Amino acid sequence: MNRPATETTYTAGVLFLNQQVNQVKAWMSHSSMLFFVRPLNDKWSVLFIQDDKLDQQSSVDLLVEFSKFVSTLYFFHDEDWGWGYRIFVNGFEVACFYDDYHFDHTTAVKLAQERYPHIEDILSYLYFDKEGRALLEELVEEVNNSPEYVEQQFADRNVEFFKVFNIDLENVERLKQLICIEGLRDKRLHWRQVKDFKALLKISELEKMNFHTEKEA
Repeated sequence: MNRPATETTYTAGVLFLNQQVNQVKAWMSHSSMLFFVRPLNDKWSVLFIQDDKLDQQSSVDLLVEFSKFVSTLYFFHDEDWGWGYRIFVNGFEVACFYDDYHFDHTTAVKLAQERYPHIEDILSYLYFDKEGRALLEELVEEVNNSPEYVEQQFADRNVEFFKVFNIDLENVERLKQLICIEGLRDKRLHWRQVKDFKALLKISELEKMNFHTEKEA
């Protein structure tokens, strides 16, 4: 889940079931990372860690180790860039999904980096050079016309692991229908898809909350 820099109006938190709140606080108290634990509703609580976009591998490693004791669901949403989740269970990251709202361009840039490693500033070339812009258009068209690129987004969605958070089979099936190529095809409905996802998990209250907003609360 690669996300660009953004303002503090995004949502990012590590969700866990309420009955495990004491375990979470006790375990995190031994970590050097700053954190806050907040109740969300009658089912969920949220752990907000300083590196709330999981930019550092050490933060991911922390959640992996943490999941040996408490299963966790990391959720991220930025209205301008995308949304997604990561699930950590029994010392493993078992599921990962990110709906990149600019997926065709993101993938096109990655392809350009792989195919033209001799170009040092690939972004400037693609977006500000005449020949580069033409190349970018070709790569974006390639991505949009190649199903395998889009399918990569769903390779690790593994929605069956939502069952560890007491999500019933009916709602797991609904999640499977939502988080698929067909379910996310209409990019005009991004807001609705995120809303439906949060409603199915009963985390609708998690809105524009992150480490920085909780620090100021």
